[in-house]
Amino acid sequence: MKVAESVCPVCLRKVNARLVEEAGGIFMEKSCVEHGFFRTLYWGDANSYGRFIKREYDGVKTALPETRLVEGCPFDCGLCGKHESQTVLAVIDVTERCNLKCPVCFADAGKGADLSFQEIEGILRGLRAVKPVPVVAVQFSGGEPTLRDDLPEIVYLAKRKLGFIHPEVNTNGIRIASDIEYLKRLVDAGVKVIYLSFDGIDDRVYEKLRGRPLLDVKENAVENCRKLGFSKVVLSVTLAAGINDSQVGAIIDYAVRNSDVVRGVNFQPVSFSGRNVLNSSENRITTPEFMKLAEEQTNGRIKACEFRPVSSTVPLLKFIEHYTGVPRIIFSAHPCCGVGTYLFLDKKGYKTLDNIINLDSLERLLEKAVAEVEEKKPKGLLKELWKIKYGLQILLKTAPSIRNKETRDLVLKVLTQRSSKPIVHYAHKNTLLIGCMHFMDAENFDLERVRKCIIHYATKDGRRIPFCSYNTIHRTKDGQSKQQPSKAD
Repeated sequence: MKVAESVCPVCLRKVNARLVEEAGGIFMEKSCVEHGFFRTLYWGDANSYGRFIKREYDGVKTALPETRLVEGCPFDCGLCGKHESQTVLAVIDVTERCNLKCPVCFADAGKGADLSFQEIEGILRGLRAVKPVPVVAVQFSGGEPTLRDDLPEIVYLAKRKLGFIHPEVNTNGIRIASDIEYLKRLVDAGVKVIYLSFDGIDDRVYEKLRGRPLLDVKENAVENCRKLGFSKVVLSVTLAAGINDSQVGAIIDYAVRNSDVVRGVNFQPVSFSGRNVLNSSENRITTPEFMKLAEEQTNGRIKACEFRPVSSTVPLLKFIEHYTGVPRIIFSAHPCCGVGTYLFLDKKGYKTLDNIINLDSLERLLEKAVAEVEEKKPKGLLKELWKIKYGLQILLKTAPSIRNKETRDLVLKVLTQRSSKPIVHYAHKNTLLIGCMHFMDAENFDLERVRKCIIHYATKDGRRIPFCSYNTIHRTKDGQSKQQPSKAD
């Protein structure tokens, strides 16, 4: 049993909770003095929970908290001084309008107005001023952001003028499927990733989750990206038990077949916030169940044990930070927030990253290296000797397990150039990321996860609000965030 903090699903008051193991899973139990007892599945496999929770790391706190503590977490979000991670991805809802009325929509989109261009510029400038490390990745969302004719100009502002490395557009694909000139404007403006809603490979799924057939739209959107030579599409899958959980393998196969355009698939188990006609007891699915489905539906080509939490990248990122001397964005999300694995593509199909390199050995070596440098804080010649020592150790200990010559050469290039750019460029051309991000709702809301959140909504009043906190508590019926305590002095 583990003690936790949560909220009442009815009144959203903070309540004590506990995580208990039962029938091979982890359940959240909690009680509200007014609304009684609640119990929901938190994590579908107790064994993997124990393995994942060990990969929890400290993050980088914001240097200047944006709200003062008054009501306490999660009601003072903005970020407050209690938040334990930096912003890896900022989300801006540039419009509340939408050209769909999906039965499932955590934003309850379809009504309301747009942010002005000036308001968006103010938000973007605020994100670039964040310390100690400015925000480099921003996703323009909504509503449906492509309803804005000036979205390409917003992308241009972010990428070309303000220096965001990674501007994304989150879309249902309707406009870019039918208007290739608009898509070209987005590409020319510098959009890095198009995050395309893609829930399945037949229209029965779309009719249940989106209210109308949309498969042709999705395929046309992918094809238009292909025509323009745009190769950075991520498929975003809302995953619901009993609706599209039988299509996990088919969606991955679709991504592999279209890997000249598709660079990743992000499965998102449905969260029960906003507008949702589904039943949480029947349609809830958790990350471990997704991992098992991926193994079963790919005939073991991807194994459940090969998925690792997002936080497992922290030793690598911290090592690169020390090795290159350049501050990094650290992916210190809670281990239960997201998982992923990379597929390395070849003429025969794909292999998982675990089949190419001994990740467990590499992770232990990196953790040891980071612990040593952070404890001893070497400078000057000692710092250079440290780099040589661990550079050689990585080559000697990992090279024998790297059966792919191209990958061995890549590791050597990274260590000799002291730059992560070679591996980033390689990954964009030869790999496919398969991930799962399980956003919370009021039933499984865990404040420990909220405090480590790395995906934040950026609002026009200058705050950054953790994703699940925003959609569960701070988003009101008209889509605007609630007013919170003023900024700290």
